[in-house]
Amino acid sequence: KMEAGDISTANRFLDKATEKIDEAAESAQSRRWELPAAVKIVELQREVAKTQVESARLYLDAAQSALEDAVVTAPFAGVVTMVNVKEGETLTTMDFSKPAFHIIDPSTLEMTGMIDEMDIADVRTGQQAIVTLDALPGLEVSGTVTYISAAAAIEAGVVLYETTITLDNPPETVKDGMSATADLVIEQKEDVLLVPLQAIMRGANGQDIVYVVQGGELVATDIEVGVRSGRMAEILSGVSEGDTIALEPPR
Repeated sequence: KMEAGDISTANRFLDKATEKIDEAAESAQSRRWELPAAVKIVELQREVAKTQVESARLYLDAAQSALEDAVVTAPFAGVVTMVNVKEGETLTTMDFSKPAFHIIDPSTLEMTGMIDEMDIADVRTGQQAIVTLDALPGLEVSGTVTYISAAAAIEAGVVLYETTITLDNPPETVKDGMSATADLVIEQKEDVLLVPLQAIMRGANGQDIVYVVQGGELVATDIEVGVRSGRMAEILSGVSEGDTIALEPPR
């Protein structure tokens, strides 16, 4: 048998249970609304993190590039022959009037010279050359024409063109800065008759002649000259192999 007090207590329990149900419903509704917001926050944080990672990567690339620029690397292996800067010295753009270092590759030497306008038409890249050096008499080094300037330079009224010859396997005795002379091979022939240019003279009519030794006398003989080099000339006709010729005219 339930008393009045028991009913009152039951009502209180019922009210509290109802409140719990209402609170649970409100809590569930609240979580339902909070979940999309939480998802959006997570996505936003992820985008921020991705941006930060990308910025860090760009910063790292820039730092790596700056580090590489801080190291001066020669374009080839060689020997440092001149240093115009000191360790710890600060350089500005005003300091670039002269090179910081001078580096040479002893295995690859070039001769740079000037050729006048009368001869430059016969010169072309790939042409062979024979280089002699003032400091090394008797030494001949072969080379190849590798550069001909398109721009002229005028010195003492003479039009000149800068030309570079790359030496082929120069010996160690050939040093940077040595004075040299080059003979260019304009035309090359084999099995031809050659005489020294010194032996070729002018006859009475302006023709080319040589003096051939015949019976103990010097006899003027007309010749036809082909290709001329720096010291020798090709003979097309007039004398034969084995003939003895004079280097000076008779007195």
